[in-house]
Amino acid sequence: MARKSRHLPFEGRRPAFRHSLATILAILLALPTHSFGRLDRLPFGLLYGAPKITVPAEQIYVRLWSEGGRIHLRFVPDNETHEISGSLIATGRGVFKDTAPLSEKLRIRQQRPSRIDFDGTSETSLNGLDVILAGDFQSLIVDIKVDGRQMPRRLRIGSDQDSPTKLPVEFGLGGADETWLDRFGF
Repeated sequence: MARKSRHLPFEGRRPAFRHSLATILAILLALPTHSFGRLDRLPFGLLYGAPKITVPAEQIYVRLWSEGGRIHLRFVPDNETHEISGSLIATGRGVFKDTAPLSEKLRIRQQRPSRIDFDGTSETSLNGLDVILAGDFQSLIVDIKVDGRQMPRRLRIGSDQDSPTKLPVEFGLGGADETWLDRFGF
């Protein structure tokens, strides 16, 4: 009769910790790439239309709109230096293409096709970026900070200059949050 080797205590099966590790990794890889919790959800159509921008502004604000197949993001300065940062995230199978910053004062990072992270400064001239949102996207998630703080009332959307109630905000193709519909009387 053959003896079992002392070096193979789990002959014919995986050790329990290896099985657990494989399960945990599978769960983590299946999670979404963003974890914002409940977002203010607005209709994507709000982004349409170029706004009128006056420089300098009384206080810094952010303009976001869609025109000519591109998403435009502008930080409108107030002649003081401000730290700006944020992210644009395309959900579904959306991708960002042809990203163009307005100045060298804005650093853009795109580690995957569906997400753009940026940071830099805003002083006396417009800063921001233009990007094409392509592919079969479901929504656009926007998170912006000025001087390290989210200020939703300083984000002006499209030509109508609406603002979200909180950041990050999600612009979805599928409709709007009921709170948004109530707020604007729809």
